[in-house]
Amino acid sequence: MKLQHLIALGAIASLSSCRVMNLPETRTESGPYVQLKSGARYEGSNASRSQGAFVKDKIELGDTSFKSKDVAFYSTGTGTYANIGKRAFASQVAAGKINLFKYMYTSTTTNSNGSSSTHNHVLYYIQKEQNKPLLPLTYNNLKPLIQPRTPEYAMLDKYIKTRKVSRVLGYGGIGLMAGGTMLASGNSSGIGLAAVAAGTASIFSWAIVRAGNSTRLLNAVIISDKLKKGQQHHKRVR
Repeated sequence: MKLQHLIALGAIASLSSCRVMNLPETRTESGPYVQLKSGARYEGSNASRSQGAFVKDKIELGDTSFKSKDVAFYSTGTGTYANIGKRAFASQVAAGKINLFKYMYTSTTTNSNGSSSTHNHVLYYIQKEQNKPLLPLTYNNLKPLIQPRTPEYAMLDKYIKTRKVSRVLGYGGIGLMAGGTMLASGNSSGIGLAAVAAGTASIFSWAIVRAGNSTRLLNAVIISDKLKKGQQHHKRVR
């Protein structure tokens, strides 16, 4: 089996081992509004997005419409959305110290045999304050927003320690597979195949550890956003 095929199997394991997160599904409370990238903000009695094959992509606020590409944020009153690039909007799924947004999209790839495969993708973004720019949910973007000596900081600490372990597994596995492939094609086929097998196992372990570790970033955000008993600053999305 070719090296790239083994790496692909590791990637598949990574995707298949992702755990579904239970998100708070809360948002920053507000009425319907549209905020443009220019900073201008407009409020109304209702807001919605219109899009389709034969319909211009626009955000409608009452009798007024705006091009989606010109809108930075908008709220329907029950959902809040942020522009993450041209006409792509992420929906707010958690509100609190760190606002969390989720963007889902589908891609299609054509296989070597002519068939096609559809893949679902989920991207997460964080926001320090309402109306501030969104940042991809990464360790480097999240760390400055979290105070040391807090439960959410402890979750980040676990993430970085586990990431170091997963990188050792990943790089080690690729090295074993590459070296084993070379040996298997020469006179040391037995040793080469054993190295490839060990490398494959290491790659699969890396994929599983990496997938599980990625949920710690989400958990860190969710922990920081947990409401104290009796507080009612945020409204649950209906």
